[in-house]
Amino acid sequence: MRHRLPPPSSGRAVPDRKRVRAQPEMADPGERNYDNMLRMLSDLNKDLEKLLEEMEKISVQATWMAYDMVVMRTDPALAEFMHRLEDAFLNCKEEMEKSRQELLSETKRKQ
Repeated sequence: MRHRLPPPSSGRAVPDRKRVRAQPEMADPGERNYDNMLRMLSDLNKDLEKLLEEMEKISVQATWMAYDMVVMRTDPALAEFMHRLEDAFLNCKEEMEKSRQELLSETKRKQ
């Protein structure tokens, strides 16, 4: 339910609300400003909710990073294992790139 501010009192007769709704060009400027303000506040609320969700995701990522750092510092063997895993990955990547280059050169020769 929308709450509306009463129109400003100017001492003149207030037009019937049904007529105002039927003829939007005669709508009270204060009422339009109020509607615009409500729409703006609603948009702002949605934007803030999206930002909050993003901050929650970042917070979870930072928590996991901190956890990983603690685990690696308390278990030195894990750091060595991670280093060996990285080396194996780089060697595999290098072999895959060589295979890709060989395949490309073979394809070019056939054309």
